Amino acid sequence: MNTIEALEKTGYKIQTDGQEIKLSYQGPGDPDPSKVGPLIEDLKRHKRQALTILRERDTSRIFRDALHELSAVWVPGLLEHTRRHHSDTWELIQGAEESLERAWGLTLGGKMTMNDFEEAVTIWRDAYRLTIEEHRRGILAGKGRTGR
Repeated sequence: MNTIEALEKTGYKIQTDGQEIKLSYQGPGDPDPSKVGPLIEDLKRHKRQALTILRERDTSRIFRDALHELSAVWVPGLLEHTRRHHSDTWELIQGAEESLERAWGLTLGGKMTMNDFEEAVTIWRDAYRLTIEEHRRGILAGKGRTGR
């Protein structure tokens, strides 16, 4: 929706809050009412479409950022190792995955706020971080026992 991009280029920050769209002007000076007025009216007329676009964009960005952070420290084969040898950690990961999937659906449907979705992503990311940290501690502890 070009209206969203046009408003953001004029200095507006656009966020969703449940079934509402929140606009806050963060540009220099004051916005030009002759330019932004028609854009805001267009946003109101196409609110449902705008909510869908904003939710999809924001959930994808939040998830992508967390995924990028994890990919920087990821260990190949870790999930398979965890599934086979660490059932408690595997259950934690599975629970975080299921919670994130539910949160994503609820957020896209407007039944969960973006802040709540961000919290679900944080829990998901932290479950994976814990797995990575446990794996690294295991490797380090193993090296200490074998004298390497």
